[in-house]
Amino acid sequence: MANLKLPTVQHFSTHCGGTVADIRKRIEKRAGGGSGISYETLRTQWLFDRFQLGIDAEQIEKAIKATLKPKNAKHNLAALQALSKYIKENSFSGAIRVDPRLFPIGRGLYVPVNPPFVLIDARRPRLFWPSFWKTPGKLNGIPGRVFISILEREMFGRSDFRSLDLDFVDLSCPTGSTTRGARVYNRKDFHSLSDKELAQELEKFVEAYFLAKEPVSKERADSERPTQSPGSDLPLFPEG
Repeated sequence: MANLKLPTVQHFSTHCGGTVADIRKRIEKRAGGGSGISYETLRTQWLFDRFQLGIDAEQIEKAIKATLKPKNAKHNLAALQALSKYIKENSFSGAIRVDPRLFPIGRGLYVPVNPPFVLIDARRPRLFWPSFWKTPGKLNGIPGRVFISILEREMFGRSDFRSLDLDFVDLSCPTGSTTRGARVYNRKDFHSLSDKELAQELEKFVEAYFLAKEPVSKERADSERPTQSPGSDLPLFPEG
């Protein structure tokens, strides 16, 4: 099994909910790797160029086609196209990058909280969070409540972020469709957990994480154990 690492908060939240055994199964299932599709450059660089520098969509499309492999480019282009409606319907005067933060969940574990940037708007500045999942509903129920609960505490709990709204832009395909949409959810559309409820969910994750990690640690120890040489089972100091 691959080395277990804590994912960023949006992906982390989808592990939560249910029993410790349920969470452990999700962790072990996803430890083998993802789809190989990455939207990180689009999320952190090209969209920032669009909002802050006014780079038009055609230039970003050219950059995607020129720098990404065909499969990856196809998915990034579809996501950019879905975002075009959101961009046209909203006015912005720029963007400010946000430094990632770490949210402690216990026992030396920290979840990365990584909004890409704040969109500047005199009437309604907001924390911009595009979601590139194609499958809808991944943050329904407990996952969505864990996600917003961590954001409220780690980001919106800061004095300079307290008055900001959230634009969580869901770019998934609506049920029965293969074409991405763009649905926007604000802070009020999510339901946060109480401190006690969040602590309970995090405690279950931490327990499941260490249970899932045990086999990984054993596999690594076995692989690093030196091979016995002939006679190595003899005592170092023979008697008599």
